[in-house]
Amino acid sequence: SSAAHNARQIAGAIAGAGIAADDRVVLVGYSKGAVDALQFLVDFPEQARHVAAVLSVAGAIQGSPLAEQGDWWYRTFLEHAFAGTCNPGDGQVLHSLLPSVRKAWLADHPLPSDVAYYSLAAFTTGEYISHGLKPAWHALARHDLRNDGQVVASDAIIPGSTVLGYVNADHWDLAISL
Repeated sequence: SSAAHNARQIAGAIAGAGIAADDRVVLVGYSKGAVDALQFLVDFPEQARHVAAVLSVAGAIQGSPLAEQGDWWYRTFLEHAFAGTCNPGDGQVLHSLLPSVRKAWLADHPLPSDVAYYSLAAFTTGEYISHGLKPAWHALARHDLRNDGQVVASDAIIPGSTVLGYVNADHWDLAISL
């Protein structure tokens, strides 16, 4: 779903977690989850006051060029693939990952200054990319060789964040390794 839709889900989860007034939490967002976490901070400032830090792990912070071609693939192969097993949401997942949408959103929505931001990005070579990500890695390599098969490494950094590092892994391996 869109970042706005998922931000509402994060807000609901935090509201239901029974967090005390002075408790602080750390949000860890992997891939699009990092985008959703940032949207939550902006859209729900009252609940966001509980957030001490956000860690983006291979986050699509600036979007991904793959989203520009991905709409057809999503609508053709994935939109109904899990019908009946999971909520389809609002169907705006790829739109919210367009680089133009992400960059405009970041320009128009300053992030709360009382939250610490950290970024962990990944990239690898064609030799080490998972077989399932090879076509996407090659497509992104036309933009930048430093990609993880889903996101260009420089697009995975929250503006103004502390960069924890760049892992030699693809998008999937980074999540599985953690």
